[in-house]
Amino acid sequence: MQSFPKSRPSPEGRLLHIFAKMSCVILDRSAQDLYYLMVKGNGISEISIFHPAPAGETERTLMDFFEQVAREQVRAMILNHARREDLSQVFSQGEMRLLGCLNAGADGRTAGELSTLLDLSTARIAAMLNNLERKGAITRARDTADRRRVVVRLTEQGRNEVQTSFNEAVACLSEVYRRMGEADTRELLRLYDDRAALDARLAAQRTRLEALAADTAQKLRLLDTARERLRKEADMNYNVTIKTLPARYAACVRMTIPCYEAEGMVWDVLCRETDHMPLVPDDPCYCSVTFLDEEYKERDVLIEASKTVRGRHPDTEHVRFRTLPPVTYAGCVYRGSYAQISDVIAAVAAWVTANGYESAGPMFNIYHVSPHETQNPDEFVTEVCFPVREA
Repeated sequence: MQSFPKSRPSPEGRLLHIFAKMSCVILDRSAQDLYYLMVKGNGISEISIFHPAPAGETERTLMDFFEQVAREQVRAMILNHARREDLSQVFSQGEMRLLGCLNAGADGRTAGELSTLLDLSTARIAAMLNNLERKGAITRARDTADRRRVVVRLTEQGRNEVQTSFNEAVACLSEVYRRMGEADTRELLRLYDDRAALDARLAAQRTRLEALAADTAQKLRLLDTARERLRKEADMNYNVTIKTLPARYAACVRMTIPCYEAEGMVWDVLCRETDHMPLVPDDPCYCSVTFLDEEYKERDVLIEASKTVRGRHPDTEHVRFRTLPPVTYAGCVYRGSYAQISDVIAAVAAWVTANGYESAGPMFNIYHVSPHETQNPDEFVTEVCFPVREA
């Protein structure tokens, strides 16, 4: 059986390997991105069939140079994996590879030669040849010089289909290289022959891309914040009113928690220590948290959680039952997740100042609908309350 070793690529042909593996990171051009999507997406393999560069390359026009590079690459693409969308309805990917091999052969190939060249089993090659023969793309005939050999050749229909695909791809890639320019194309050739320079270039590009990724991530966060702010502003129709909460009997737990987000710790204590007690919620039942620190704190936040109940009950280790005094407050009820609560707090605080009131005690939240009633944050109903008196 005749052997078909992998041939050494011509200088232009080396671009196939460069682009298929690293073109999108060596240079920073939209043309490379386009090429990467077109070529890498088709899965270029290591097999390559190139012809030596013709003499007098420097005398060719620049457009001839780009077209020659494209032709070398497309020849390998067709040999390996590339296919037109309309052909995919007629020929499988493996069949297109086989047709590409036949198109590159001067006078046909045997099944054994195709098996070696494409690195496929003889059984697989035989099955594809049967299919292609039924589709009218190939013929099989005994070699007149050696009757033991059966030579596979493209029919006119098969050759026309492959050539059409080849020409379309050449035209597309030629345009890509034209946009890149000769300097970038030849820079890739230089880097390919100097592994140390190539590695240094790739390392520098990696550093640049890492910085770009970090910068992009930051910009994305800013965009998300801006979009969220826009949505909030669109939904912000905070209606602040003056209300009076009457005296009420409540189960209360006062604790210092690590941060505001750890508020659930207090409710866990309240529930755990009163589960065995016959508590009947008041009607209406107010579940609230009062923030007892005089200013915002990053950690060690002092709060008191309370739940109004009926009757009288003995204290437990951490739960104190007592009557809370009536309070006049500026309140705003909003629906949605707790993520927007800081905006509501700011709106209420601004309203208090703008309408001639002053603070008369620590702020508190009333949880009308909380995670105890629903797990959907969009259904939460919270009232932000600022105790006030007229200034």
